[in-house]
Amino acid sequence: MRAFVLGSAAALLALAAAQPESAPAGAPARLGFLDIDEALRGSGKVKADLEELQRNLQTKLGELKARAEELNKQKKALAILDPDSREYFEKRRDLDAEFLKLDAEDKYWTRYRAEREETVKLAAYDDIRRAVGEVASAKGLDAVFRIDKTDAADARTLEERGERARRRMVFSSRPELDITPEVIRLLNR
Repeated sequence: MRAFVLGSAAALLALAAAQPESAPAGAPARLGFLDIDEALRGSGKVKADLEELQRNLQTKLGELKARAEELNKQKKALAILDPDSREYFEKRRDLDAEFLKLDAEDKYWTRYRAEREETVKLAAYDDIRRAVGEVASAKGLDAVFRIDKTDAADARTLEERGERARRRMVFSSRPELDITPEVIRLLNR
């Protein structure tokens, strides 16, 4: 709650600082709102980059899947050996080590994928900021705030629901103040 209050206070201070000096005292600020996640999803460049990343990872993920299937076959083959024999012990030890390597490799590629997806999205923020600036200038907006149109109730976990609720800066706005579609058009030109 404290973070929300501090964030709201910072937003109001930014809005006050953004007021043009030539505007008459008491003139209402012209506001706009942007759903960054929607802008990212709507960006053709982001989509293309994420699809290319997915294609590049498919080969590696296929290799991991094939290796897992092979290890599972070997694990089933252990069933015919005497569990008290040295051969069983050695094969089981080697197989366990291979499963650990496979698990580590799977975790590495999962983390790699998440980091690369985040890199693609972060690279798009400069483009989004420029597009927001163009739209704001064309519409004469004094400030553009982030709006998150996803419903926190749709979250899969309680933690995710809390995170979505904390990220939300604007709880309600008139639809005509949403500049997201215009920003997406500029991103895709």
